[in-house]
Amino acid sequence: MEGEVAVITGSTHGIGLGIAQKFATEGASIVVNDQGEYDGEKVVNELDSDALYVEADVRDPAQIKELVATAVDDFGHIDVLVKLLIHRPRSQYTV
Repeated sequence: MEGEVAVITGSTHGIGLGIAQKFATEGASIVVNDQGEYDGEKVVNELDSDALYVEADVRDPAQIKELVATAVDDFGHIDVLVKLLIHRPRSQYTV
């Protein structure tokens, strides 16, 4: 994956974080995304890769456009898109 750019939604925790970590070890540049409930900058700093955090709610088309535009502005292109979204009421989130 050397030289490829991956946008991974929901990548600050769980399965998305695992995918981001694996892609980073394979040499991809990573766009970390979450809707702001977790520390995306911490994830970026912990990845052994060129990475960027973009806070966006992928349920909102305008925010999706901004996510993609930011990724392209920073990296020039996108090769891989992994869309992870688990929607549940905030009251059901556990830490």
